[in-house]
Amino acid sequence: MALLGAEFVGYGLFRNSRVSPENRWSLRLDSFRRKVVEAQAARAQAAAALWLCQPDGSRMEVPASDSPQRAAHARWQEVFEYALARHGDRIDLAVAGAEQTALVVHVDGVKYAQPKPDGRLAVSMIDYFKGHAGLDVADRRRRQIGQARIEAEGLGTHRLKIVTSGSTRDLSLSVRIDPNKHLGMALDKIGLVPAQLEQMQALIAACKGVVLVACPADEGMTTTLYALLQQHDPYTQSVATLEDEIELEIEGMNQYAQEPGADAAAIANRLTVLLRSDPNVLMLSRITDAQMVKPLLGSAAEMRCYAGLRMGDSFQALKAWIKLAGDPQQAGGALTAIVSQRLVRRLCPTCRIGFKPDPAALKKLNLPAGGGTLFKPSGRIEVKGKAVLCPTCLGLAYQGRVGVFELMVLDDAARALIADAKLDQLRTHLRKNKMKLMPEAALDKVVAGVTSIAEITRVMAEKKA
Repeated sequence: MALLGAEFVGYGLFRNSRVSPENRWSLRLDSFRRKVVEAQAARAQAAAALWLCQPDGSRMEVPASDSPQRAAHARWQEVFEYALARHGDRIDLAVAGAEQTALVVHVDGVKYAQPKPDGRLAVSMIDYFKGHAGLDVADRRRRQIGQARIEAEGLGTHRLKIVTSGSTRDLSLSVRIDPNKHLGMALDKIGLVPAQLEQMQALIAACKGVVLVACPADEGMTTTLYALLQQHDPYTQSVATLEDEIELEIEGMNQYAQEPGADAAAIANRLTVLLRSDPNVLMLSRITDAQMVKPLLGSAAEMRCYAGLRMGDSFQALKAWIKLAGDPQQAGGALTAIVSQRLVRRLCPTCRIGFKPDPAALKKLNLPAGGGTLFKPSGRIEVKGKAVLCPTCLGLAYQGRVGVFELMVLDDAARALIADAKLDQLRTHLRKNKMKLMPEAALDKVVAGVTSIAEITRVMAEKKA
């Protein structure tokens, strides 16, 4: 044993004389600890399936097993694996009080609840992403917005928009996954039926008056506004925007973001200054106040304005516009059209099931009897006589969304009815002009096999509510 010990010591001295200081063997405890930590870190990297990324795209090291952030990272890995595999677009995490928590993944506008973390872990998860996004971790109350990037094994690299806020007792974090993914869609891809697309192209060519885009939050308003805006050539026309936040930069256009926390008077003043530059086309991401409408009324005859309005349908938007304008005649004179919309989920093409609808059901839906095959959701496929989870949608039965639109185009007769506040007669007039209502446009998607009766019933019920 003495001879063996002497050989080991001799080899250790010989080795240490030939390697760098950080790799030398030592009997000191800190050296042993360093080796253990390095081994733990190596095991953590090897077992990881999710990595936070540096601004240049390189991976950051995953927290080791003895790190206080390890549990937070592991839980985020589980959540992102669920969300990304199903093409989820948002994750919400909330903490209320000491122990009440909620963790939800949004997939195509539908919420899927995840197992709730305990209060301490939920706070650690929020702090973990706040730190990565460069936000102030100690500030629990102020609303903060940051950017981050992740890479998931087999699921690609994704950009994230991080939004946090809180109060004395509550804390929340919202993660938007690839928030700009759909913003560059072409006008003919957003879901307009052929007749609506033809009408819209005629409106764009006229390039005069206000076109309102109306829908609730998270129903595709920004995508539609950008799709309309990109129909104009910024090199032959002066095109400008005034937005809450510039979400898609478009070459050649003058895009301006509103100051955070700016009140209605400040926004209206900036809009007035912008209109003095005589743009041919202007886009307002959202109208919130009568002070924003006043400058538009005097300029609508000389320019085109696309403006967002948080309303449920075309007629609600029209009433809101008249109220904001304060004068039905001016409101009608400046307005060219109203586009209202909802998003419906697309049936998964792999597992949807065709069926012949009941004639009574067709009659109730105002569809012709003896029509073709309709489709319903399934979420499963048959393999060797057994029903198994669909590999495309992972059992959700739907994948992706498409817009359903209601397009109200105003002619001179319609404007006269608005000026006289005869909105009931306006509805009759528009229907005579073959205006397609939103439920009718939704049924077109059902007949085309794009979505299901159950889905449009769900969406239209939310619209009514």
